[in-house]
Formats: sequence, C-alpha cells, structure tokens
Amino acid sequence: MPDADDRDIPKSSRENIQESLNDPAEELEIVSPRAIELVPSERYLLPQCDKSECPEPTREPSARKLLSHSELPEWLRGNEFLSHFHRPPMPSFTSCFKSIFKIHSETGNIWTHLIGFIIFICITSYMLLRPITAYTPFPKDWQEKLIFGCFFAGAVLCLGISWIFHTVYCHSKVVSKIFRR
Repeated sequence: MPDADDRDIPKSSRENIQESLNDPAEELEIVSPRAIELVPSERYLLPQCDKSECPEPTREPSARKLLSHSELPEWLRGNEFLSHFHRPPMPSFTSCFKSIFKIHSETGNIWTHLIGFIIFICITSYMLLRPITAYTPFPKDWQEKLIFGCFFAGAVLCLGISWIFHTVYCHSKVVSKIFRR
C-alpha cells in the first residue's frame, strides 16, 4: 500500500504511460500510424501542465465541421431546402476565402460565379484591346466597343459581386446584411 507521501506527489505523464503499459488489466492493441494521425489531438495523452502554461487548443475556422440548417444562427438561415453542409460563421475574411476550396452548400455558386467572372474579364479585355482593322472588322468602331464594353462590364460586376457574396456571407451578421441589400 502506498504511503500518504506517495499519493500527494503528482505523476508525470511518462509515469502514467509506463503504468498503463504495465497494467495487466488493459490489453494493448497495435495501431497503424495513419490511425493515430486521424485521432483528434484532444484524445492524446499530453504532458500535464498548469492551465496558465498550457496553450488552448485552437481550431482553424476553415477546418470546422459543416452544419445542418437547424444548427445555423438565424441570420444564416436563407434556404430551408438546403438542409445540410452549411459553413459555420467564420470570424475572418481569410477563413471565408480559404473555405472556397472545401465542399459545402455554396461551392457550386462560388465556383460558377468565380469562373464566369474570370472568363468575362478575359473576353472584355480581348474585345476592348483588340485593334480595329480590315482583317478584324468586329467591333467596327469605338461606339460598338462602348456598347459591348458596357454589357461585359455589367456581367463582370454582377458575377464578381455574386462570387464575393457567396464567399463571405458567413463572416458575420453585418457583412451578410451589407451583401444582401
């Protein structure tokens, strides 16, 4: 039986591990290194330290789990027919823009509008910078360039604002209200 002095001394994590390895009641299982990588860090045996010394576990906002429609805050509930795979509110614009590389309920909107935005910028640049010659009669003068330029500028503006809206509307209630106007 251990002395009263032995019970008062906190064990180090190394002693805890050694004790658990020598405990005949627990069976040891062989686990692959890949399985260890998949276990969340909160489940590891970490060295014991004071709360003031231990860093708080942080979680990258873009790595957060996706939410269902019922789990969303009221200001993010836009379409009740999209019931799953919503991004949670994200505290920074950086995390919002990083989330475009993840699969969620806005992925299709973001990428179709972003690709359209880039294509229309390229078409507009080509059309406006192209010289008017006998071999390239279209557009035939500056007036046609102006008319087509207005059309393409409208398309670029519409797709650009839409792409940004779908990317950052989960940032905060204020940002969502600004883009929903």
